[in-house]
Amino acid sequence: MPTSMAMDQFKGALAHAPIGVLIVDVTGTVAWSNAAAAAMMGSHDPEMLCHSDLEPWLDSQDAVTLRRMLALHFSAAASKRKSHTCHLGLPSGTDAPRRALWTLAPLAEQSGRHAILFLQDAANDPSPARGIPLYFRGELGHLAPSRSRMRPLKGPAFLERLG
Repeated sequence: MPTSMAMDQFKGALAHAPIGVLIVDVTGTVAWSNAAAAAMMGSHDPEMLCHSDLEPWLDSQDAVTLRRMLALHFSAAASKRKSHTCHLGLPSGTDAPRRALWTLAPLAEQSGRHAILFLQDAANDPSPARGIPLYFRGELGHLAPSRSRMRPLKGPAFLERLG
């Protein structure tokens, strides 16, 4: 995955965010993970997720849904890509996976081969809109750097939550 100052700032801003953040390619292979995403996937080391495929972490139905989300996202021209959201399971160590809100969002980069995957545990979410914490509602699309700006935007609620 190409590196740039904007990408380094993006990763730095989200490395310790309270929601899971993954950068994935068209096949669902993880290029980067923050600590929250690693913990949600059952690992305490974000490096363990890097270069691994997400499908083995999911049940078969959710793996098919993730593949379809990725195919839909990457089949569009890079300039036309939009966010896609669905509820999928997270590994739980029990028969019933924990439900989570997975949001696949465009990542502005020259190659167009990566996307951002936000994971939000929906099991214990107190917000009125199930699965979307109040502090991230409407702001996920503004977290990624774009061609028109060098740094990711950080909304006031996002900055307040990060402290």
